[in-house]
Amino acid sequence: MRPEVKLILLCCSAYDDATCASEAANISSHSLDWSWLERFALSQGVMPSVARRIAALGLPEFGASKVRQLKIYLEANQLRNRRLAGELLKILGSFAQNDIEALVFKGPILAALAYGDLSMRAFTDLDILVRRADIDRAALLLVSDGYGLANGEARIDPAIFSVFASGFEARRGDDYVDLHWRIRQRRFPFFPDDESLWTHSIWIDFEGSRVRTFAPSDMVMFLCAHASKHGWSSLSMICDLAQVIRRNPALDLDAIIAEAERIGSRRMVVLGLYLASQLLQANVPESALRHARADRDLKALACRVIDQMFADADDKMAASNQLAIALASMERRRDRIRYWAYRAITPTMGDWGFLPLPRMLYPAYVFIRPLRFVATYLRSPRAVWRTGTLDKI
Repeated sequence: MRPEVKLILLCCSAYDDATCASEAANISSHSLDWSWLERFALSQGVMPSVARRIAALGLPEFGASKVRQLKIYLEANQLRNRRLAGELLKILGSFAQNDIEALVFKGPILAALAYGDLSMRAFTDLDILVRRADIDRAALLLVSDGYGLANGEARIDPAIFSVFASGFEARRGDDYVDLHWRIRQRRFPFFPDDESLWTHSIWIDFEGSRVRTFAPSDMVMFLCAHASKHGWSSLSMICDLAQVIRRNPALDLDAIIAEAERIGSRRMVVLGLYLASQLLQANVPESALRHARADRDLKALACRVIDQMFADADDKMAASNQLAIALASMERRRDRIRYWAYRAITPTMGDWGFLPLPRMLYPAYVFIRPLRFVATYLRSPRAVWRTGTLDKI
């Protein structure tokens, strides 16, 4: 690995400060390309961890101006995250006043749950789960607060969010809210069951308020399935998982693996635990790592994840393998077949954006979806597979 990558992994690891200081001094004795390191850390979503650790080490090799720049980044990230946290609490307050239950995940809540510090995560949107019966009212409340579709479309029929597989990807200026009415979908049924998420959910203190979120065990399964769905596209996905494990030492990872096997996501969870252990020294027990050694394909899959993750920051093809990794994370052939089948036939908000129809014609999307899906592939099959275009429609 490049010394810059070694330093980034060290900053994200579970090592104590003394060990980090010693290792960082050895790494920094090499000539470091700081411009490359910054671009890579930003693209991988781990700049907060890198900035905090380097600023705390106080090694002369890093230079006072560089440390000052990193501290400024942390302060700016914290200010931005606090503003988004305030927006989240305002939305949740509006929902509560209208008797709409909400579960919050990712975003600032994951920063609090995994890091205990709002400044330690980089995120772009707020993710909120409501019950299916409340999705229309919740969407209307966001619309009344100035939110529209993320693609810029201002005319919104809230019924579309319960008809299509997608939730409400809402935007107001630079604020983005992903309003979900379900997490587990037919084409990717590897997340915990939605009702289970509600039943096991916990309340945490967040910025002076009480907020409801996933239980730590469900969060581990969610993070591994979500990262697998996106081909483990960034180091931040592994870092978040490692931090949840570190801050919840009572987690029964063997029980989590057993539950993941029941819902078909065992390889996804084991892969995540293996990567967190190997790259970031997460405290994963030997009993859990035995599952990784028992899966003859998992080590090769982990190598593919690492290869694509640590490709040069300027390599435009670095993400080309993510779809293949997502498919390889599914242990059973029937799961891969079902994934493509449901992706081909299940209407999404993308289909509505492609051809907006009035509500009375929504059933026509059952026919429009497969035609659009096939047409996208036929237009440029090589580009579709290489860039994952088909996976995004």
